[in-house]
Amino acid sequence: LLLLSVLVIALVWETQARSGYQQVTGEVVDVQRVFPGRSGDNKAFVVHFEIAGTESNLVLRRGILDLFSSLASLRPGDRVSVLASTTPPHNAVLNTLNGRYPISLAFVTLTLLFGAVALVIFLRRR
Repeated sequence: LLLLSVLVIALVWETQARSGYQQVTGEVVDVQRVFPGRSGDNKAFVVHFEIAGTESNLVLRRGILDLFSSLASLRPGDRVSVLASTTPPHNAVLNTLNGRYPISLAFVTLTLLFGAVALVIFLRRR
């Protein structure tokens, strides 16, 4: 019940925090290795976009959920949807579920994990 309450609060907060954002199209200008020398394929994307006559860059690391979406194969020159604040500083996020609601998705994952563990414990006691 506590996790569900926190989830609702996080969802409302994330929705309100980005209520004044405008959708623009950005272009991937660079794909960088975040941790060179470590195992894995840790990448960060540099996305160039323009809003309210101002050009800005958004640098973001690829998240776990991004591995299952089209973001996993982004290359320089690809166009992506960006949500950006119309007032300086132009805070921005990718216009994806993971980009708009990262905290809420973390609590959904925790809630599902907690529910699965509780179900297993309940079924083992039967």
